[in-house]
Amino acid sequence: MVQQMILSAFGLTGNPNFSFEPWYLDSGASNHMTNSSVSLSNVQNYNGNQKIHTTDGNSLPISAIGDISPSLTNVLVSPSLSTNLIYVGQLVDHDYNVQFSRFSCIV
Repeated sequence: MVQQMILSAFGLTGNPNFSFEPWYLDSGASNHMTNSSVSLSNVQNYNGNQKIHTTDGNSLPISAIGDISPSLTNVLVSPSLSTNLIYVGQLVDHDYNVQFSRFSCIV
């Protein structure tokens, strides 16, 4: 049910290419990120030297950057990621209000 609400909130329910792997809101990430570009549009290979730094100290290479929707852009792709993350900071930068409580999160 939570995944369906996330998909609906960002206009993704009508996207036939969207991956239904879980997406998690994360306030500690540095960017939106995923392990597959299948659900993304405007995908471009990444040739820079930035890496994704994980909480266990590992660094993961970034292979591409793309968009999930017009409001969820600049999504980093790293095939080694174990989960898909929506970064709260990027949402706020795009004028979304994000409120956390003990039992819920409202975007």
